[in-house]
Amino acid sequence: MFKFWRTPEFTDPEIGILKRAGKGMWYSMSKEGAPSITVEGSKDRPFQQSLDVARRLLREGNHITSVAEEFLTQDSQATEFLQSGGKLICDGFTVYEPQEIAVEFSLSDWPDAMITVLFKGGQPCEVQLAD
Repeated sequence: MFKFWRTPEFTDPEIGILKRAGKGMWYSMSKEGAPSITVEGSKDRPFQQSLDVARRLLREGNHITSVAEEFLTQDSQATEFLQSGGKLICDGFTVYEPQEIAVEFSLSDWPDAMITVLFKGGQPCEVQLAD
């Protein structure tokens, strides 16, 4: 009856359930301890290319996470940020388009710290820090 009030969902065989939130973004309903996945899409479903990249990240994410961590150590502000918050934890990935992704981290001793490493064309290019 009130279907228009429900948040649209999409089920992917590898990622699981994704829910639409806001314009153009779909968020995974990840299990505790699993990385979250966010992908771009239309109002009806995530874009297929974004899903393909997200699936690959879930399977092979350790490599890109390592590259992101290495990139963080070369940024002086990020290094300072890391020194005050405990262990670095990979929270998940966002696929903005097939050639632009983000690896998202938090810190074990600083619950509201957010560290994002942006990749374009497969290469890390920017670090974003937030509190």
